[in-house]
Amino acid sequence: MGLEGNLKDFDLADILQLISLGKKTGVLNVSTESDKGAIFFEEGTGVFASAGDILGDGAITRILRWRKGSFIFKPDETVDQQNVQAPIMHLVLEAARQIDEWDDIQKLIPSLDLVLTIEEKPPAGTEDIQLQPLEWKVLATVDGSRPITQIIKDSHLGDFETCKVLYGLLSSGLIKVLPPVKPAPPEEKPQAPLPPVTAPPPKPVPAELPKPEPEKKGVLGGLFGKKK
Repeated sequence: MGLEGNLKDFDLADILQLISLGKKTGVLNVSTESDKGAIFFEEGTGVFASAGDILGDGAITRILRWRKGSFIFKPDETVDQQNVQAPIMHLVLEAARQIDEWDDIQKLIPSLDLVLTIEEKPPAGTEDIQLQPLEWKVLATVDGSRPITQIIKDSHLGDFETCKVLYGLLSSGLIKVLPPVKPAPPEEKPQAPLPPVTAPPPKPVPAELPKPEPEKKGVLGGLFGKKK
């Protein structure tokens, strides 16, 4: 029988610990409104994990940050791949550290769909900032057209590390968030001109019939027409 529940009622860290200590084999599927993740276990050891485009250790720490959704553990399901390197409990501690920082990051990055661009007029003092190689790597992917989800893919650092660097660049004023593009209003199709109104043709006036001429009476008619 599988284990299932709601993330509002159960802490995923406790669920992972339960699977690990119980040396269970199977897959833990976790779903939110917008994300899905899976962690495969073999005798309590995490062997494979995925969360969207994130794989391995980063996928587990990402799943552990989710606070809304549901989970279900399906025993005896296995996978023939392995991408998890660190022990599960080590990743649980790492996720706990990230959660505190993630709350601060979300104040500047509330959505991974935001598009960032280089600040053309950075504030005074930014010319003295010395960026680390990791920060240069992320900054090179900011071009005013890619959403943060694409920057995460291109940087190959995982969502937390990428957003952590972007948070620092935003805080220093080196980059900024572009306002969302409003959809263009639908074009109004020109209406076809109405056909010209033509006056109805005048009704034909009936020709007047010629009035009959008064009967002409001859001499005999006049005589016979007289009353006696």
